[in-house]
Amino acid sequence: MTDSTLHSAVRPLTDLGAVGELRDPILLAAFSGAWGTTAGTALAHVIEQWGATPLAEIDAEEFFDFTAVRPTVRLEGDERVLEWPENRVYLARPEGAARDLVILAGVEPSLRWRTFADALGSLMNALGIGESLIVSSFPGGTPHTRETPLRLHGEHAEIAERLGIVPWTPEYQGPTSFGGFLAIEQHARGVRTSSLNAIAPFYIQVEPRPHAELALIRAIDRAFGTTTDLSTVETEVNALNEQALEALATSDRYRDMLATLEEQYDTAAATAATEAAAALDADEILQDVEDFFGRHGDVNGPGSGRASQRG
Repeated sequence: MTDSTLHSAVRPLTDLGAVGELRDPILLAAFSGAWGTTAGTALAHVIEQWGATPLAEIDAEEFFDFTAVRPTVRLEGDERVLEWPENRVYLARPEGAARDLVILAGVEPSLRWRTFADALGSLMNALGIGESLIVSSFPGGTPHTRETPLRLHGEHAEIAERLGIVPWTPEYQGPTSFGGFLAIEQHARGVRTSSLNAIAPFYIQVEPRPHAELALIRAIDRAFGTTTDLSTVETEVNALNEQALEALATSDRYRDMLATLEEQYDTAAATAATEAAAALDADEILQDVEDFFGRHGDVNGPGSGRASQRG
C-alpha cells in the first residue's frame, strides 16, 4: 500500500507499507457526540488495555465546526497545548483474538459526513479491511439490577451467536447519529457491517454510562475471544449500585419506578426466552416509565447531576 491511495484528510502515523498484511481485519468504531460518550469510552478503554498501536488519523480541520466542538487547552509544564477533536485509528492484536482489530474511538464530525466516510473508506481499503462493527449506546428503560441489554443488527450472525442474542431489525425512523449513518454508508459500499448497541439505565444520569460501557467491553471480549481488564469500570458500576441502594431506602417513588422496570424486563425475558433478555424492547418499556412519571412526577435516580470522572 502507498500513502497516495489515501484521502487527503488521512494522516498516517506510521509507515503503512511496513504494517504488512492484516489477519482477517475488522474495524471497530464508535463516535462520541450528541448521543453520548459511552461507546467511545468503551473503545478507548480497550485501546489502552490492549496496547494498540496508532496507524493514522483523520484531520479535524475539514470536519468540525470549532464554535460547536471546541478544541481544549491543557498544560504541559509551563506550555499551553491545544487538543483538537481526535479521530485516530489504532491496530490491536490482543491475546486470544484470531483476527486483527482496527479501532476508531472518535468524535462525531459536525460537517461533511460523506467526505469523512470517503476518508475512512480509503484507509480501510489501504489496510484491506472489508468488515466493520459500529458500537453505540443509548439510555432506555432497563433496570440496573438486571443484565444490560445488547442489540445487534446487520450481517454478523456469528457475533450475535457468540453473544447469545437474536439479531434485531430496527424499525426506527428519524434523525440518526454519525455511527448510524456510517453503518448504512459502509453497507452501501459493500462492507460487511453490523451495529452493536447497549441500553443503559436512563435514570442513572452520568456520562459515560458505566453499566453500558461494561456490557459493551464484555461483549467485545466474547465476540473476539479477548480478555480485557475491567476493574476500573466495575468499580464505577459498583459505586453507582451503592447509590441506587441508598435511593431505594429513602424514596418510595424510586422503588416503584424500579419495580416497574424489573417487572417489564422479566416479563419480556420470560415471553422471549429463546432470545434472552438482550432482545428486550426498551423503547416500549421507556414509554411505560414515562407514563409512570406522568402520574407520579419526575424521579431523579442515583447519579443525577453527577458527571463521570472519566472520558
